Amino acid sequence: MKYDIVNLIETWCEQDSDCDDMLDGYKPYSKGGSRLTKHGRCSGGIKIFIKEELTKYFKLISNKFMYAVSFEVDERLSGQEFLYVVTYLPPEGSAVYRGEEENGVILLEDYLIKLRVKYPNHEVLLTGDFNARTQNKPDYIVHEGVNHLPCTDLYKCDDFNIPRCSKDTHG
Repeated sequence: MKYDIVNLIETWCEQDSDCDDMLDGYKPYSKGGSRLTKHGRCSGGIKIFIKEELTKYFKLISNKFMYAVSFEVDERLSGQEFLYVVTYLPPEGSAVYRGEEENGVILLEDYLIKLRVKYPNHEVLLTGDFNARTQNKPDYIVHEGVNHLPCTDLYKCDDFNIPRCSKDTHG
């Protein structure tokens, strides 16, 4: 496979070890999903596969935030230390939140603030599924560029324009 990192979001895997052997030559990292009912499938779940030869640059950050898997990335990879955060946020008001703040963006913001306190000199590369309700607006970066990324030489901008055809009723 030609990709260095593969992020799978909303895997529905309950156990972190589910699907670990899916990609040869990659080390898996994950955050299991949440089971809302005794008999239903899991909600959420994050699985990240990093090429084994690159794992020496990625240090997993232990955290209790159930909606993200985070890494400290060594500056030897891109010339700059940064945090790589992969997230899955359930939709606003989801039963997954179980009485805590029901807006995942606020929870993620709190988590990122804690990371910034612990790693004040690191840039943050945030990716994943934010469950944004965009209705008929694009749910991708239209005029993409690399000026805001901590590793500009490692990222190739996508050149696509996909029309948004959502059934979102949220404004």
